[in-house]
Amino acid sequence: MSIASPRFRDLSSLSRLLRLTAGIWGAVSTGGFLIVVALYFAASYSETDSDAATSASRAEVVAVWLALWWLSLLTFSVVFLIWKYRALYNAHALGGSSLPSPAAAIYWYFVPIASLWMPYVVMRRIFQASYPPASPGEGKPSLSLVTAWWVLWLLYFLVSSPRIWGILEEWSFLLSFVFFPIPLAVVTARMSSTLEEWQRAKYQLTLMSRGAAAQELPTA
Repeated sequence: MSIASPRFRDLSSLSRLLRLTAGIWGAVSTGGFLIVVALYFAASYSETDSDAATSASRAEVVAVWLALWWLSLLTFSVVFLIWKYRALYNAHALGGSSLPSPAAAIYWYFVPIASLWMPYVVMRRIFQASYPPASPGEGKPSLSLVTAWWVLWLLYFLVSSPRIWGILEEWSFLLSFVFFPIPLAVVTARMSSTLEEWQRAKYQLTLMSRGAAAQELPTA
């Protein structure tokens, strides 16, 4: 599905914002790990572990951290959806064929069952349509970064499910709030940088080819 008269809009600002919010989410998650370690050692060496005031103080620290974690995740998620929408819009502007509408960058996340693979399919098509024309012998683009991004998300959804929480107990907390968000933030940031570079390079090549074509037009 194509859109009428798509106009390329550089991803630089949105990509920087996405990397910033991803970094904040990853940093807050790292902070959670440090808090868990600190509370563990505090509980191990404290003689007043059963003191109600001490327990309440620790609970407040965890509650504040969780609030910051959810806020950073929400901000990151909103920026990511806006970034992906813009990236798909640009893919149309760069001449991509057989692409879904830009809205598909968002709505597939909210469709039951299809949300398990369609966001990945859309992201792959964005990257494929954004890849600059290959030089002789260069071949097709590597999409391993996109695959790693989606595998991490699927594993993250798995360990966050209530059934898995009942099996892993405290490990599910660490996986959901600490260990998985950090590599997810890193991979997303790297993915945004790669796509930003690809789209800018392909846009420049498109402008050059249009200029060359205009120079070849016969004059009256």
